[in-house]
Amino acid sequence: MKPWLKEVKSGLRLAFIIVGTILTISVLGLGLRLLGAARGKSLVLGIGLVLAVTILLLATVRWWAKWYFAACCLTTFRAVVMGALGRTISVPSIAAPRSVFAEVAGISAVMTFLSYRFVSTKPNWLDSICLVGAVIATLYSVFSNEPIRWIFAAVLLLAVCGAARKFVARGRGRRPVKVV
Repeated sequence: MKPWLKEVKSGLRLAFIIVGTILTISVLGLGLRLLGAARGKSLVLGIGLVLAVTILLLATVRWWAKWYFAACCLTTFRAVVMGALGRTISVPSIAAPRSVFAEVAGISAVMTFLSYRFVSTKPNWLDSICLVGAVIATLYSVFSNEPIRWIFAAVLLLAVCGAARKFVARGRGRRPVKVV
């Protein structure tokens, strides 16, 4: 294969991955928003969309788990910068208390710490379920009236899968858990 053709193929693959990711997150957001509305047909459609995206996320978790860590790092960095500036990055005219930015930075730092191990290891079945739940809870916090509750749910899910891995490793004579 010619080198330029290989580059084009790689670029198209990357473009499809980016568009697919945006589409998947958008469909999940739409499903969660319809669940929040909770009226007749929209409730059924919301359940269907969230279920379909959940199955897709569970099937592909080994490919996107390390990117979840990167997203947590980016969120932490953005919150620290916004806290230092005292304003949001996207709309600088919006000022917010620095305590809000510090809170977001702290929670994001904990999520970064808890998701770091997915950079080098593949998630097992419990990790996969907890990661998908953390993604859904994080996205739902955008639409919820009580966003902090859902962010803490995401942190709790990440902590559960981390604690379970340590518990299993301790029960096997402190050897690391092999991931298939």
